[in-house]
This record gives sequence, C-alpha cells and structure tokens, in this order.
Amino acid sequence: MLRRKLLIVALAATSCLISACTLGRADLATVQTEKLLSGIRTEMELDVCRIEEEQKAEEERLAAIKALEEEKKAEEAKKKAEEAKKAEEARKAEEEKKQKEAEEAKKAAEAEKKKISLEEEEKKKAEEKARAEAEALAAEEARKAEEQKKAETEAVAVPAGSAIDIANQTRRENGLTDLSPDATLNALATTRAAEAAQVFSHTRPDGRSCFSILDDNAVVYMTCGENIAAGQQTEQEVMNAWLNSPGHRANILNGAFHKVGLGYFDAGDAYGRYWVTIFTD
Repeated sequence: MLRRKLLIVALAATSCLISACTLGRADLATVQTEKLLSGIRTEMELDVCRIEEEQKAEEERLAAIKALEEEKKAEEAKKKAEEAKKAEEARKAEEEKKQKEAEEAKKAAEAEKKKISLEEEEKKKAEEKARAEAEALAAEEARKAEEQKKAETEAVAVPAGSAIDIANQTRRENGLTDLSPDATLNALATTRAAEAAQVFSHTRPDGRSCFSILDDNAVVYMTCGENIAAGQQTEQEVMNAWLNSPGHRANILNGAFHKVGLGYFDAGDAYGRYWVTIFTD
C-alpha cells in the first residue's frame, strides 16, 4: 500500500514537471507531451496493480503460513491431549489391575484361611471321634472284663449238683461211669456262657473255636465237647432240653468223657440265662 502511494505521488510530480517544461511551446509539442505522460501514467498504473497483486499474494502466503502454523499447533495440542488422555487411561487401568490383584490376593488368603480352619475343624472332629470311640471301646472291654470276672467269681456258687446228678443217672442207666465235676471246667463254662450271650455259637466272639478256652487256660485233654443252651431258668430244665436233643445227648453219654463243668450267665435279655457244659476225658 505504501509503494502504491509513492508511485501515485511520483506520477503526479512527473506530470507537473513535464507540464512546466512544455509551457510556451507549440501545440504539437503539447500533444506529444500529453501522449508521453499518458503512456507513463499507464505504465505506472500497471506497476501499481502489479505491486498490489504481489502484495496481496504475499499477504495470502503469509496468511496461509500462519494458518498452517495454527493448524500444526492445534494438531500438536490435540495430540498432546490424546496422549495425556491415553496416559490417564493407562494409569487408571494399572490402578484397577493392581486393585483387582489385591482383591484376588485377599480372597485367596481368606479362602486359604477358611480351608485351613475347616481342615483343623475336621481334624479336631476326627480326633474327638477317635477319642470317643477309644473310650467307648475301653469302656466296653472293661464291662466285658468285669462281667467275665463276675462270672468266674460266681462259678463256685453254681448249683451244679442237680444237673450233673441227672446226667450221671442217665449215664448209669446206659452202663457208663459218672462224670466228675471239675472246678476249673466250671469256671471256664461260666466264661463261655457269658461269651454265648454275645455270640450264641460254638465259635467265640474273637472268631476262635470254643475249645481254645481250654488251651488258653492250660487244660490238658485228649478229647472234649461242649453243650450250649439259652432260655432255661433251672438246671433241671436245661438238662432235660439237652437230653432231648440227639447231639447234646451224645455228649452227655460219651464214654470217653470223665470230667464236666457247668456254668450259666444271666444276660438280662429276652433269653435270660445262657448255659454251657464242657466235657473232657
């Protein structure tokens, strides 16, 4: 804009100078001068237009550069904002991950603690159960031992005479010698009666043969036999029952037997008394 003003001023000054120089000449010279001035004026106007266009182009170029710079700054600011956002998101994600790991670790610790507690509780229950079973077993064994001791103590009070008298009377009628009552066999028969109350069989509660009681107590014998019964209340009743049973009668009338022991045990159950006779040679 400044250059344009300068050109206009220069153009006006030139016009005045030429006019001054040509004053007083002929009209022809004046016409030529005017033509010259017109050409100069036109050329200068063209120069002014060109300069204005160049200035406008420069201004547009500078504006474009500025716009690019602003756009670049905006992009950089946007990029920084995005990077900051991503960094914040990454930080939050890391915090959430750590928090989740901490919660999982806490849950795992609680689960392990609960597992240990349950294992300890189960172990305690198992120990208590084992202790209770051991105490119950010990009490049962003590009870059985007491019952056996009581049975052995009461063996001497067993009124064996009547039953054995009946047996011997029957043996004499069949041409056999009498059976001799034996105190040791009486005691062992009483023990076997207590065992028969537990297992009514010629097999003992521990699974051995009934005759193992003779071996356990060092009884010497070559042959032996055993009669058992339950439910009879007197010796006469049980001896009559045995004499009316072929297998039991065969033991009573066995000529190889010379010693006998009789015992009973009052179990207090539906059968009441359990009876046992043991025969040896």
